[in-house]
Amino acid sequence: MTRSGLPVDDTIARITRSRERLLLGVAGLFVALNQVTLVMVQERVILALSPVLVWALCAWMSHRVLNRRLPQRDPYLLPATFLLVGWGLNLIDRLAPAFADRQTVWMVFGTITLIVIAYLPGHLRWLRDYSAIWLGLAIGTLAATILLGVNPSGQGPELWLGFGEIYYQPSEMLKVFLIAFLASYLADNWLTLRQELTTIGPLSVPSLKFLMPMLVMFGLCIVMLGWQRDLGTATIFFVVFMLMLY
Repeated sequence: MTRSGLPVDDTIARITRSRERLLLGVAGLFVALNQVTLVMVQERVILALSPVLVWALCAWMSHRVLNRRLPQRDPYLLPATFLLVGWGLNLIDRLAPAFADRQTVWMVFGTITLIVIAYLPGHLRWLRDYSAIWLGLAIGTLAATILLGVNPSGQGPELWLGFGEIYYQPSEMLKVFLIAFLASYLADNWLTLRQELTTIGPLSVPSLKFLMPMLVMFGLCIVMLGWQRDLGTATIFFVVFMLMLY
């Protein structure tokens, strides 16, 4: 029990809700100001503010669902995610307005996916247990862009797979599955890691035997991205790999 008389779990959940709500509000203010400024500068119709309204609805729905399903979650992940999503909408609407509606639809699809996953049983155990398979499938679809890749704008790097009017960039899903693979491998082999640390001066580094599965998967991802000349994504992968290993 806390001083207020509430159980500890209820207190943590209440703090999580309030922090997340506040941070989502700050993110919403940032996204809305960007969009309003863009509409005013380009003298566009008021309907151009609709992506921000859809963004706000998605953020509110996600917040409500997670309050019920994961009351003791990290309160910073959802606001950070929606800040990046909203900022991305602002940038796409400024640089390539023709793709803004399509990006908004993908945001809605992503929100629905988040809600569905939140209601699935097992706390993402299916993602952890089959992380190598998911990562292999993601690498396979990335490899498919070498032969079947397209670019929605008609020019530039062909990093997408097209199905009619729907375009999918495999490297985006690959980010999720690479993180899931690394996280599950490190969690499952934590005791082995502690036993196989090698001291080199002031540093303690894992053995090559421990690192090999991660290096193989990571190397395949980097080779594919390098082949595509997607150096920006390759750099993100390298940074993520080093941070998770650290």
